[in-house]
Amino acid sequence: GVSLEAGNVWNERSEIGFDSALKQGSVFFGFDTLLGPVYLGSGFGEGGENTFYLFLGRTF
Repeated sequence: GVSLEAGNVWNERSEIGFDSALKQGSVFFGFDTLLGPVYLGSGFGEGGENTFYLFLGRTF
């Protein structure tokens, strides 16, 4: 899958706008294994901030 996000915190209503929002996105995929679901993904943010994640098993 793919996700796109944008948001920020502003002090004044007049500052609110898409141009001043922080934009991020992610790419991920999941599959079932004998041990439960596995999700792999990577997130990308403005300024070169990137992260990788691995999720194993079921949530409670």
